[in-house]
This record gives sequence, C-alpha cells and structure tokens, in this order.
Amino acid sequence: MRLFLWILIAWPLPALVAGALGWSSIWGSGSALGDYLIPIPVAGGALHVPSFVLCGLVVWNMPSRSARAAGRLRALLIGAALAGLLWLLKLDDILLALQTNSTLSGSPWQQNPLGLFVLSDALIALLFTAGASAGPWLRLELASALLVLLPAVLPWAWRSSSPVPASPSCLATAGRARNAATK
Repeated sequence: MRLFLWILIAWPLPALVAGALGWSSIWGSGSALGDYLIPIPVAGGALHVPSFVLCGLVVWNMPSRSARAAGRLRALLIGAALAGLLWLLKLDDILLALQTNSTLSGSPWQQNPLGLFVLSDALIALLFTAGASAGPWLRLELASALLVLLPAVLPWAWRSSSPVPASPSCLATAGRARNAATK
C-alpha cells in the first residue's frame, strides 16, 4: 500500500509543479505538464525515471531496515534533495555575482527538470520514511555526512566549466566589474 501511494503522489507531482510554474516542455512545445508525465525517452518524463526508481526503492525497503541503515538512507535522501535544489539554482550566475561583488540580475532559479524530479522525489520519500524506524531519525556519523554531501557535490561538478556564463546580463555585469577593478 505504501509503494502504491508513493507512485500516485511522486510521479505526477513534478509535472504538476512545472505546469503550475508555467515551464515549457523539454522540446519547447507547450506546457511541461504533459511532457513530464510521459516516461518515454523522447519526453521529459524519461528524466524522472532514475530518481523515481531510487527513491521508490528506499520507500519500499525502509520499514525492514535497521535504525542505522534507515538513518543512512535518510542521509542519502537529504543529499539528493540538496542536489536537486542546487540543480534548480543558476550556480554560474550566483558564483559570478559573488566573485565580482555585484548583484544577481534576474531570478536565481532555472527551469531544470532533472533538479525538480530529484528534489520532489527525495522530499516525498523523506516524508514517507519519517516514522519508519524506532531508532534515531538521522545519526551523526561519517557515513551519514558523506551520504548527505556526495550527492550535493554533483551539481557543482556538472555545472559548466566556463568561468563566465553565456547570459548577456551576466557578461555585462562581469565586464563592468572588470573595468572597475582595472581603474
């Protein structure tokens, strides 16, 4: 019953959120709502399958795990949620604004379906697994810390390698900052 409820909530939620936010589909045609619901390779929903399956396995297996294993699985889910949140941020623009002591122009958020899928699946899985074990909810140990931090490193590692993003507003900001520094 738990897994069935997980499927009913976790699969459509990112599509509903993206549709409510007015995101366009992966291929730029219309709303993301329909595109994100379809799990075939030519639709955006195919990007949802890996995090959906991984978090679904955690939800399904959590009741049978020991308190230590449950804490580590929760640490992994927290790390995945943090990774999804970081994928939704425009990290290059934010880092450029921090490095040049300038303000961030525009929204710090971007339309990243992978980030939305990972964030929503991890948060829903955390809700489903909140009361699954009798021990401590999360143990403060090295393994748990690594399980939180390692998934969160992925968005930093996968961001573009160019030091200046291609956004014209950010290039103008960076240019003004360089000109002010050379004067």
